[in-house]
Amino acid sequence: MKRSLIISALWPRRAGLLLLWALIAFIFTWPAFQNFDNWGIQDWDQHLFYHSVPALSLLEYGQFPLWNPYHGGGAPALGNPQSVFLSPLYLVALLFGAVHGLKIEIWLHLVIGLAGAYWLGRERRLDRISALLVSFVFMLSSMFVLALAVGMTTFLSIALIPWLLGLYFRAYRTGRCGVWAGLICALMFFGGGIYPVVISVNFIVLHAGVSALLRAVQPSAALKVLGIILAFSLGLGAIKIAPSLEFMLRHVRPIDDYSGYSIGSLWYSLTGREQTIAVILRLPVGEPGFWHGFSYFFDENGMYVGLVPLALCLLGMAARGRRDAALIICLVIFVWISFGDRIPISLWSALHELPPYDSMRVAQRFRFVYMLLVALFAGCGLQTARGWVDRLARRPWLGQGVAIVSVLAILCDLIAVNAPILRDAFTVLPVETTRSAEFYQVTGFVSHDKENVVSDGEESRLKAYYRRVMYRPEGGLYPALLSNVGTIHAYEPVPLPKRAIPRDSPDYRGEVYLDGATGAARFAVWSPNRLVIETQTAGPGYVVVNQNYDPGWRLKGLPGRRIEPVGGLLAVQVGPDDRWFEMYYLPASFVAGATVTGVSFLLGLAFMLKGKRLWGRFAARAMLW
Repeated sequence: MKRSLIISALWPRRAGLLLLWALIAFIFTWPAFQNFDNWGIQDWDQHLFYHSVPALSLLEYGQFPLWNPYHGGGAPALGNPQSVFLSPLYLVALLFGAVHGLKIEIWLHLVIGLAGAYWLGRERRLDRISALLVSFVFMLSSMFVLALAVGMTTFLSIALIPWLLGLYFRAYRTGRCGVWAGLICALMFFGGGIYPVVISVNFIVLHAGVSALLRAVQPSAALKVLGIILAFSLGLGAIKIAPSLEFMLRHVRPIDDYSGYSIGSLWYSLTGREQTIAVILRLPVGEPGFWHGFSYFFDENGMYVGLVPLALCLLGMAARGRRDAALIICLVIFVWISFGDRIPISLWSALHELPPYDSMRVAQRFRFVYMLLVALFAGCGLQTARGWVDRLARRPWLGQGVAIVSVLAILCDLIAVNAPILRDAFTVLPVETTRSAEFYQVTGFVSHDKENVVSDGEESRLKAYYRRVMYRPEGGLYPALLSNVGTIHAYEPVPLPKRAIPRDSPDYRGEVYLDGATGAARFAVWSPNRLVIETQTAGPGYVVVNQNYDPGWRLKGLPGRRIEPVGGLLAVQVGPDDRWFEMYYLPASFVAGATVTGVSFLLGLAFMLKGKRLWGRFAARAMLW
């Protein structure tokens, strides 16, 4: 390659396209910028909190954000799979703050996704107009914006899926693209996108296997491409994967929710013109079965593209059926999985018996990848239709004109239907808070509502619940953080142990106290990752810190002793001769993961610089003769 893939994608000759995508993305996300200072509904409280804690650790305390004392009595920060601060775009939140930065991130990710889907279309040999259709159908469907309307910012990494798939396809020609694909996987995980990255890797593995079975590629080529991508995904991402793996193994989250599309919900999600989160109140939510019924809120279902793109998709599948048989088979299998528990023969149920899928919820999330395939085949269909017009009319300009008008009409329809979704996302006025001089724990913090809507009594219990929580943030994590307060009973989908004692409890003895000894203990230094404690005791006992015990905490200043769990809290045995000691959080999983990431980076760099010769013979045999 004459220049890197990223530079090639952003080369000045494509500046016009970049400006076009930036403008379209801005128009599409304009409702978020209209309410620029407002907070968000539902999961926005949790994700504003996730974005703000690392910034506090970095900017105020100068520490790498490894521990989060504000969450559930104390919990790993980096180890939480939803942590986002290793993403390069987290710099936006650091510069502008979580509330403003996340809205800018939505716009940036939309631009990145539009560019990636266009590039993927060009990689699959589509003309420019058809490739533009791919980008519009994938990124401007309601799937992406619905997830963000309710605050699931970890799904921002959906925007990287087109880049990952394009690099995977190109890796059969040049191994260096496998390294880039591994980097994209790592970046997706760094952004908290555990679902997008797992589902995307599933697709890559499935496609490689199907391609080998269909003899589209040699099995050895498929294995080598998979090996490079998976090795560099795990290696480059190890700095977060290792702590997250430790976190998930220690806090297992088995999920047995009923989920999946029915035929009716799939059709409405693709073609229904009302895609707001409130539409679920007018749909058969909670009704089981294969033919009718919706599972979960509408944000877990919606993916509007309209009838014309679907028709073009079917045309593209018919036209490219022989050449892209592996893609069509993968599309069918992923749609099958997304039917979840509703279909008589459920692939989702079988998959859900295996780790890590047993802790994953919502089968409909497999649409994150197959909607890209729908968009790709819609582009193929448009290119096929354009060729028909050219041949029938014998005027090449006519086919191009029809294609341009069709893409513009689809673009306008997608914006008209899907852009308004964000209007209800940021309707919570900022809560005034007073920052406490000293950190302390509370049971919970006051929530903040756009409105408290009460059911009229004529709805099902599930719909009444949806109506009640639709515009309500899930708790008060973010305002508690702004007040320098830790929330013990905090919203968190992972079952964390919560042993810390809130200040409003009769058992509260302080954020640091002596147990079994008389005297005093106090913080000389308090920070998220590091605590320096001064003690003065008349006899032996324990100094207890009012945070959940975690084996990643280490001790300095008291040779031969260690941090122990006393009542599930951090504790150190002390005597009358001890005057101070330091506790700091540095889990072995982080040290090991950071080491592996560093080594993988050097190996990847060497592979990129010197791997061309090593890849030459393999690339010549990779494609089918």
